[in-house]
Amino acid sequence: MTIITYLSLCFELPAGSDGRQFNNDNPTAVLEHFKRQIPLDIEHATELNGPKDEPAPAQGWVSDLEMTDGET
Repeated sequence: MTIITYLSLCFELPAGSDGRQFNNDNPTAVLEHFKRQIPLDIEHATELNGPKDEPAPAQGWVSDLEMTDGET
């Protein structure tokens, strides 16, 4: 069974503890460069465990992005 959930990505986040800020002033570019599914994993398992051929379970996958009312 496939469950479709829509999330709005925030492009203006508060500064991190080190003072860096994140602001994507071109969210359309995110859509244009989205080429593959992105796993929603636990504690970066796909990045840390995957390359070592260890289990890297994903809780779900981002399979598509779209613009709706100016939000990605």
